[in-house]
Amino acid sequence: MYIDHLVSKIGIILESSPVQKSMIIPYFILFVFTQYLFFDAYWMIRPSPYINGTLIEKILPFKIVCMVIALVMLALKNQLEASSRGQHVVPYIFTSFYLISPMVLGLIGHLSLLAEMVMAAAPLFTMILFKDRVTVLLLILGAISFLFSCLLYIENIVPYAPLFIFDAIPDQRAKVFYSYCTLFLTIPHYFSFIAATYLIVKYWRSREENYRQLSVTDNLMEMANRRGISAYLAQEKSQQHESQPLSIILADIDFFKNVNDTFGHAAGDIVLRHIGASINASLRDSDQVGRYGGEEFLIVLPNTSLESARQIAERCRLIIEKEVILIREDQPIRVKELRGVLLHKS
Repeated sequence: MYIDHLVSKIGIILESSPVQKSMIIPYFILFVFTQYLFFDAYWMIRPSPYINGTLIEKILPFKIVCMVIALVMLALKNQLEASSRGQHVVPYIFTSFYLISPMVLGLIGHLSLLAEMVMAAAPLFTMILFKDRVTVLLLILGAISFLFSCLLYIENIVPYAPLFIFDAIPDQRAKVFYSYCTLFLTIPHYFSFIAATYLIVKYWRSREENYRQLSVTDNLMEMANRRGISAYLAQEKSQQHESQPLSIILADIDFFKNVNDTFGHAAGDIVLRHIGASINASLRDSDQVGRYGGEEFLIVLPNTSLESARQIAERCRLIIEKEVILIREDQPIRVKELRGVLLHKS
């Protein structure tokens, strides 16, 4: 699925080097300032009395310079990646450069929904991507930038949201226009943050599930290991009603040590895999088998009477003892005996 592909891409980014993680910032800067340029283009095509056109013309070169700097950052990726010093310094530089975005957001109102969203999301993603010190730097510089813009407004040096002219016409149309412009600038950021958060959390959950599966799976046998089968047994015991029987078989391969001593451990692994597969094939869907020890298998049979458990154990023994295992073309091995202990609780 496309979502899974994106999750894998997110995983690659989260597990990558600091420089590679930092490359997200110039991409985001390009995305943000491209959106600003669309807004500027709208004003040029349809001049509005609610927009401060003089201010747009003044900051347009600044936006272009920021986009050029972002492109240069991306072009220097390989050189920065190869530098050990770059791995330490680049996150601080790129994160500081990102603060240009909140500064520009002050033009539409430092208390606007978009500004608050960026100021809240930026530290969150910085904590996910970088070390704590980078996040602290962003928080400090972001707070200084925010307080400075507030001070300019309080002292009447710069009006609130100087990009807009609210008193151009003395009615509510100016405020409605401002609301639509804010939505235009906010919605892409909102969905970007939501999508990124969703993909990151989904990746973390997937990774956690993979680690959990690894912790309860025997890689050689491709079945539950001792921890996994023990957890399954404990779960069945806790869910078992007094009237429901529960049977357990602990099976052991006799003289398995002779296989390892005679043919080597690689041959022993082949024998174990064949026996494990044979046991698993002879069980019901509700049953579970796991490797309990070296050549020991624990079989859990929920809701199984003593007589049914005996029949299952005998069926496993006959299937295994009839099977011929070829470790090489000219070297067949047959397991002569499979012994076990049967426990039953009703």
